[in-house]
Amino acid sequence: MDKDKLKAKLRPFIQDCERDKRALDDVCILEGMEGEPADTYVVRVKAAWADDMICSKVLDYLLEKLWANSDEEIRRSILYIDVHDSKDQWHCTSDERPLNQ
Repeated sequence: MDKDKLKAKLRPFIQDCERDKRALDDVCILEGMEGEPADTYVVRVKAAWADDMICSKVLDYLLEKLWANSDEEIRRSILYIDVHDSKDQWHCTSDERPLNQ
C-alpha cells in the first residue's frame, strides 16, 4: 500500500477522532525505518488535546480508534504512531506496542 492510499484509508479514523472533539491537527505518513518492509509507515499525528494527557492515555485512545476504524491490511502497514503536541514537539510513540504484528 502506498502513502496516499494509506492516508485515504485512515480518513474514518481521523473523522472518528473529530467526532469525539479530539481532532488530529495534522496527520503525516512517513516512510518506515530502514530494514522494515517498503510498504510500512509511521503515522505522525499532531494533537493539541494530548498536551494535558499522559502518554498511555493518548495511545490507548488512538489505538482504540484505529482498531475500530481500520482493517488488518491498514494496521499491517503502520509500524507505529508518533504523537506530537500542540507545539509540534514529540509527546509519545506507540512503538512499544507494534501495530503490524
